[in-house]
Amino acid sequence: MTLTQMRLITDEQVSPSKGLSVDEALAKQAHTRSKHESRTLRLYTYEDHALLVGRYQRIESEVDLSTLRNNPSIVLNRRPTGGGTILMGSGQLGVAFTYQADDGWAPKAGLKEFGSAISHALSHLGIDAYLRGKNDLEVGGRKICGLGVYKDSSGGVLNHASILFDLDYELLISVLAVPDVKLAAHRSKTISSRITTVSTELGRIVTPLEVTEVVADTLGSHFGCKIAKGTLSDEEYSLSQSLQKTKYETNDWVFSRASNKDLKHTSVPIRTNIGTLEVSLELQGQLIQSVVITGDFNLYTWELALIESHLKWQLLDAETLRVRLQEIRNSIDHIIEVDNLIQALCAAQVQSEISSPIRIGSCYIPEEYHVAN
Repeated sequence: MTLTQMRLITDEQVSPSKGLSVDEALAKQAHTRSKHESRTLRLYTYEDHALLVGRYQRIESEVDLSTLRNNPSIVLNRRPTGGGTILMGSGQLGVAFTYQADDGWAPKAGLKEFGSAISHALSHLGIDAYLRGKNDLEVGGRKICGLGVYKDSSGGVLNHASILFDLDYELLISVLAVPDVKLAAHRSKTISSRITTVSTELGRIVTPLEVTEVVADTLGSHFGCKIAKGTLSDEEYSLSQSLQKTKYETNDWVFSRASNKDLKHTSVPIRTNIGTLEVSLELQGQLIQSVVITGDFNLYTWELALIESHLKWQLLDAETLRVRLQEIRNSIDHIIEVDNLIQALCAAQVQSEISSPIRIGSCYIPEEYHVAN
């Protein structure tokens, strides 16, 4: 039986507007591809540097715009996929996987399958990564890759991944919206303890371009496809040029904020046995969509990650949280009593009309899962 082909397109050092417009064009034109070559894999790097916010984020809460204005080498844009703010450049591999959804397509299952494929690619590099939650691939509890998904009205699906081969922590901190110097210092420790890179895991400097072939072959094998190098069709190229000029190079798109109109942000300090925790919540009604714990502790621990993962996607209701947190009580009671945590979280809900006091939603913190219509 002849294997289905997966078209491989590679790019290097692309601008944010070009990178994103080509990805969207590939999804929008997926329905025009033949069944024999219905899937397209694009592997590419960005110019140093691209700061990309997620489709559903409010830039003013995520990005330090004053710092950004003083650093013209960093270009801001917005992805069509959901998730958090990411810093891309020559040290990160952008992965775009596009295809036409069939009648049985489901976003959760599709993203899980894509994450599994990326995990297999990392395993071929000697890295044991696993999917945590809905959006993150982790190694030993530290994030190495973020995932996102977008479905076009035509049925074209775009899966995004950003694989970290390297990361400039100081540059990242400088452009995130952290309210004061003290918090920035803690945030730096927190971020560096939550993420890892391919180079760190392998103990040597590895660039994305070194392993493009390995990643492509592994993804092709995972999906039962033969990799065939290709280029954009005339229609895809024309559409990407149009999207670049009319969408991704416009402030109307980059600074759009309608998607965040129903979300509320709040935070609450909690004294614990390891120091003061700042628990930041992103709420949609009573539903906890995102949880981030920072503070003056010395080391971000697996127990804090456990608390975050158990609070996410729960109703901010005392009894609901009590049942949920009972599952991990024995693991966290040396840090904080469950009843004290619940009491603090319920008090935070009262203040949820307040604008986000500290930024949440970076791709280096567990992301939300979104599908655009």
